[in-house]
Amino acid sequence: MTLHARSELLAAPRKKLLYRFLAASVRHATPASLFLYAAAVLGLLALPLVVKDNYLDENALLAGSAVPRIRNSGALQSAADVQQRLKHAGNSANSGALQGTANDTSTTLLLELNGALEAAGFDQAQAGQLFGAAAAHAVMQYLASVPWLAKDVVWVLPDAGCGQMHSLQVWLEEAANGKWQRHASPFGRAGLMQQALVLDVASPSFNALEVHTIGFSGQLPMLDLYYLVAFLAEEHVGLPPAMKDLFGRPLAGRQTGYATKLGTMLRFVAQQALTRPSGVHAAFKEYGVDAVTLRTVLLPEKEALPAAEGLARLATLLELALRSCNNLLERLHHSVLLYLQVSPHAFVSVQAYIGPLVALLLILPLQAAASKRRAEGLLSAHALTGHS
Repeated sequence: MTLHARSELLAAPRKKLLYRFLAASVRHATPASLFLYAAAVLGLLALPLVVKDNYLDENALLAGSAVPRIRNSGALQSAADVQQRLKHAGNSANSGALQGTANDTSTTLLLELNGALEAAGFDQAQAGQLFGAAAAHAVMQYLASVPWLAKDVVWVLPDAGCGQMHSLQVWLEEAANGKWQRHASPFGRAGLMQQALVLDVASPSFNALEVHTIGFSGQLPMLDLYYLVAFLAEEHVGLPPAMKDLFGRPLAGRQTGYATKLGTMLRFVAQQALTRPSGVHAAFKEYGVDAVTLRTVLLPEKEALPAAEGLARLATLLELALRSCNNLLERLHHSVLLYLQVSPHAFVSVQAYIGPLVALLLILPLQAAASKRRAEGLLSAHALTGHS
């Protein structure tokens, strides 16, 4: 007997056993489906017990080792001065203050952006936008003075009046396709985009930071990018990362309670299932660029940071994140791509949640096969009745 024939002889009983198992499952589709459903639910409920701590890949261990210099560069004071000028301009009908210096491109761009603000005054949202723009201005002014930083940084200011997501999508389309109209103003673009950070300051009063990752159709950036920002914010800047629980309350710190982790995970899963992005960073993922949204929040159990300190911490975080992204470019593709966040410091890997997901998906073909079997049985019975 040849080796091939012997292997076929050994495989035959296994095939028969598999066929018998499948046939029995179809015959008892209802209890089998209930068993799969119960296993999936129990597996889902057990996921908070098998979480992993967030981590950075080997090539990213240097992230945050650089000493931030922006506090000593004078850029923060310049940004604070610009913020005051913009605030006074927004409270006045006179727009004469909305002119930047000729040799400061970022200041000019910032002042032009403020022309869209209402002259009647600032609400909390407008004040937050101004605060975030001041922090970004400080970073851009600082980066202009450090030519040793071997990368291009593009500052995009979407028009909130036209919709931030829409404005960003239009800019990305122009940047990707290069179809900018010749008669329009010069189009700001650089080389190949690698990562993007979206700063969303809802109010100048904050003491923590949410790092949002969910994009269109539930797409996620590499876990490295999320944890890089969260790690820098907590360990080097003093802005604890926070996540919303099941009821929408922001929670910071390491969560050890089972119910808290389960609620946070269920909220994350629900938002992915609804395919609703958690921030305008989702526009970047459509073009293959990993991005996250940094959203400031105010934890009720702590006092808000003073305005000057909050501005300094945001600018420092942006500086460190932009500098540390260099360490991720080569190895970012090795990072975790599929995950469920259960807290700012922990996640569930795809190896853990794929089992409950497969159990749920198996119910569909099982019920379909059972329905087909019942239909064939009815047709056979009808044929026998007609023949008799």
